[in-house]
Amino acid sequence: MSEKKINWKRVFILAGALCAYLIGSATATGQESMQFFTAHGYIGIASIIVTLLVFGWAASSLIVIGNETKNLEGNVYQYFLGKFFGKVFEWFVTLFLFALTVTLISGSGTIFADFYGVNKLVGAGVMVVLIYITVLLSLQKLVDILSFIAPIIIIFTTIISMISIFDSIDNLFIAEQLMKEVEVVKAVDSWLLSGILYAALGITVAAPFLIKMGSTTQSRGEALLGGLLGALIYSITISIISFALLINIKDIFDKETPLVYLAEGFHPIFGWVFSFILLAGIYTTGAPMFWYVCNSFGAERTTKYRVISLILIFIAFLGGLFLPFGKLVGTIFPLTGVLGLILLIVMAYKQIRLKVKTKQLEKKAM
Repeated sequence: MSEKKINWKRVFILAGALCAYLIGSATATGQESMQFFTAHGYIGIASIIVTLLVFGWAASSLIVIGNETKNLEGNVYQYFLGKFFGKVFEWFVTLFLFALTVTLISGSGTIFADFYGVNKLVGAGVMVVLIYITVLLSLQKLVDILSFIAPIIIIFTTIISMISIFDSIDNLFIAEQLMKEVEVVKAVDSWLLSGILYAALGITVAAPFLIKMGSTTQSRGEALLGGLLGALIYSITISIISFALLINIKDIFDKETPLVYLAEGFHPIFGWVFSFILLAGIYTTGAPMFWYVCNSFGAERTTKYRVISLILIFIAFLGGLFLPFGKLVGTIFPLTGVLGLILLIVMAYKQIRLKVKTKQLEKKAM
């Protein structure tokens, strides 16, 4: 049977949704890029290439698996890790995504308070309403919304980064020297491990959404290209951000939101506009995360799903206002990276074993 014709519009929608999901508030502020890539100097570009290769392979593989198993019962984690460990992994990811959703809601309240002078309660409430309304929609609608917002975030962060690069172009050849004059926090000491770990963290957080997203595709080729294109666009974006931070490292090394600092340096209006980008990043990451959490308890568009969604979003709202979930995330984040590495290794093993078996069967058939 021939492969279905590829719908390129759907490919770009998939790629956009993937980018929107990955480019959350941490990426948009520049903090992730600075710790994982910029901190390593020029060799950080090699780290990004490693991330592109690892994440591109893993993301496209998961989307393809989502396409091929959409009509099958059971959890895809169990496909990789077995029934027991697959179930443990599934519930850990669910807990972790809920904790991240809570911190994102808390962050949205802080942004509203800092930039607009609005009470944190109101700001967090606005984000909660947006996320709740979104998860009541179908997965297809969610993917479409994310793919629409993604270009806005990517274009604006790229523009700010490019302006800062040209504005500080004189630092191009002395960036490594400037790095020695400041102390930049590194997520990982090794540039190679940094690239692998970043991809592993991304896959751990994105895997549930990637698999579900794959179930909306019409063909294997469509799923494969959507994952690869999304990974490529995302990698190019963080490359530009990292390079901009590198040649401005002396000014931003100690800033919590380095890209926002650069934006405000050009004109205060840029900082104000960037606040919308941060909120958009929170929304595009928080909505699909919360959708997966709710979907773990019940199928979408059912009464059970709506009731559970309402209860969980209320708990997330209270948590974002009063509970120190940042410490919780900080505690389980290293474990998440380890689990991500395990998942990547098992995925590679499964794919290699499947190819070996396929070749053996082909030889026997000859």
